[in-house]
Amino acid sequence: MRSTRSSRLSAYADTASARPIVGGSAVAGMAVAALASPAVAGLQVWSVGVALPQIGTDDPASMDLQLTADFNTAFKINFFGTGSGEDQVFWAPNDNLSFINFSTYNDPAIWLTTFTADANAMNGFASADGDTYHAWLAATDSHTTSNHIQQRISSGETGAFGIRFNDGSDYYYGWVEVSMDADEIITVERWALEDTANTAAQYTPGGGGGAVPGLGGLAALAVGAGGVRRKRQRVA
Repeated sequence: MRSTRSSRLSAYADTASARPIVGGSAVAGMAVAALASPAVAGLQVWSVGVALPQIGTDDPASMDLQLTADFNTAFKINFFGTGSGEDQVFWAPNDNLSFINFSTYNDPAIWLTTFTADANAMNGFASADGDTYHAWLAATDSHTTSNHIQQRISSGETGAFGIRFNDGSDYYYGWVEVSMDADEIITVERWALEDTANTAAQYTPGGGGGAVPGLGGLAALAVGAGGVRRKRQRVA
């Protein structure tokens, strides 16, 4: 399991380092991968498949796993991890991200089955752990975030949590699909956003159903060289 994760990160870093340009300018200390733009309007889905870099809150945010939607540069979400045990997290550098929480906690609810992210965060049914109380909660806008991901997912599972970005009075809904391995390391598998404001975003495990147009868009997957190196040391 560990050697497989390491090779995935290595392949990602090798491929991405050959494309160091985002928006026409070089990005120092980052590995960036670009995918073809989707031709179908609606739910835009991007493939990621990258384990969270193991760094600390005192490391620069440039070492995070960074996801940016191609149709609005304000839609950005950062991920990193400092090990196992409720400390693989996400935050919002643009201070405009919310997520569906579970119960009254500052952590995301995760669904292992089809669900819809919309204004009704309750979604009408329980999330993976059986919790039935959900609400939209603003994500932390600091690298010292406590928005723990693995509170609601177990080893060997793949599921998603609902997100939304506000752009003025409009909301753009989406989801982030994650998996957990036997060592409690989180991998971001896919993420998606509706490109039409105030439109619900459906998540279906395995990529089927809904208005999913397939993989595409610009996925700015930025992992600093130091973050990749530390992950390799961890999995060696």
